[in-house]
Amino acid sequence: MSINQRFNKVLETTGTSQTKLAKAWGVTKQQVNNLARGTNPVGLKIVKQILDYWPSLNANWFINGTGEMWLKDGRLEKVNEDAGSYNSKYNELQKIRNENIELLREINQLHKKNLELSEKYQKLFEKLLDEKEKKEC
Repeated sequence: MSINQRFNKVLETTGTSQTKLAKAWGVTKQQVNNLARGTNPVGLKIVKQILDYWPSLNANWFINGTGEMWLKDGRLEKVNEDAGSYNSKYNELQKIRNENIELLREINQLHKKNLELSEKYQKLFEKLLDEKEKKEC
């Protein structure tokens, strides 16, 4: 695997877009794209930028392809743990949202039924008043 392929793997693994990286580095997206495609050689300055941007990235793996991609300092594990927690909370919120939507539908149906019953009650009440008036006359 070439250094450019390893760069692409880092982008993929971290979910970092070329646009986001270009903004962070103050370069054009095309320059980052050239790095990803292997159009330009990877110099020391770029390697330093990459290692500064991802401090947990194993320099040996990135430069030589040896060892693990990430250093075992716990930082990436913490990011993954936080992401898992976020996904879990997001799923929980989605479930609550769906339950709320269903409850709102039920409330709407009950409201319609209440209106129908109110109209029936009003008609019965008016009928009762009419009959009362007829008896009094």
